[in-house]
Amino acid sequence: MAAEKRNKFIVQTVQLADRLAADIRRRNLKPGETYLTAQEASRYLGVAGASANRALQLLEKRKIIRRSQRRGAVVLEPPRPGGLAIDHVHFLVHDKYYRTEGVGGDGILLGIQSELPTSIVSHCFLSSENEVRLVAKQIEHALTEKTTDAFVMVRASYDVQRMVAESGLPAIVFGNVYEGIDGLSQIDRDHETAIRLVADYFRQQGRTRLVVLMRQQVMPGDHLALDALLQTPSFSTTLRFTPSEDEHIEAVVRSLLLQSDAPNAFLCQTIRQAECVEQVRRDLKLPKENLDVVVLTTYLKPGEETSFPYVVQCSTAEETGRRFGILLLKRAAGKPPTHEVIPVKLVVPKQ
Repeated sequence: MAAEKRNKFIVQTVQLADRLAADIRRRNLKPGETYLTAQEASRYLGVAGASANRALQLLEKRKIIRRSQRRGAVVLEPPRPGGLAIDHVHFLVHDKYYRTEGVGGDGILLGIQSELPTSIVSHCFLSSENEVRLVAKQIEHALTEKTTDAFVMVRASYDVQRMVAESGLPAIVFGNVYEGIDGLSQIDRDHETAIRLVADYFRQQGRTRLVVLMRQQVMPGDHLALDALLQTPSFSTTLRFTPSEDEHIEAVVRSLLLQSDAPNAFLCQTIRQAECVEQVRRDLKLPKENLDVVVLTTYLKPGEETSFPYVVQCSTAEETGRRFGILLLKRAAGKPPTHEVIPVKLVVPKQ
């Protein structure tokens, strides 16, 4: 209930701020001209003074007006990215992905800070039980403080993406935005090319019976990968969606490998799934040359290695973080959302 109230508070504030911004455009007010006081805005919007004041605060965060005690609200020049400052970047990531896959590691944070050197960048670890409540609370705080806050979302739910989009605050998705949500930039890997590279590799190895192990939580970018996979000929494909527990993954793999038409290739979304496949292969004493395993998504830290062939983005984590900072500044300047695709490559470790 508390999260629902916060969401209504956020939506109302954004809607009121949008009405004031539209009023400034309709009146064709120029930079330097004065705008409504909180009392005048309250009468214009037909709401309480506190609600009008929050809407004016949001306009100030968007760099549309500047407020002072002497002159009230003054219309500003449209901001340029180089002249903007973001005080706080909230990096929203599910705790289980950070722990098991390293999503949002130091490299990305360093990249963000290289573009936003004066910003505080903080992780906010989410879970399915608290994510809506926690993010709603953060947005409420961001809309009422004088700081300029921004958000980076990693595998956030539809509700979280929608709340952040409706807040009007600068935000990007590391991955894909859910259909039906507007106002968010996104940066994601090239899923179609990733699947093509994997398919070519399996064909070269003579593999035809493929199992795809996916995470239990399916995100919009996963749909792109699955669509590309289903359009790839020459494979008999089985899909399985697994939680992150090793016992379950190994049980699924063991059941598949004991079938009469057992698979001879596994495409695993995570290294953890690939390691479970390898463990079961050893337990069943199956020849290594009878089975190929490729990892689709990796977040290896510098110096880390894996023995499995894996798809990796061509840019470094720090370069990706820099793009986050650039996209956030563009959104803070009122630029339209942009969608960027990160090129990928297949790495085959030497045996």
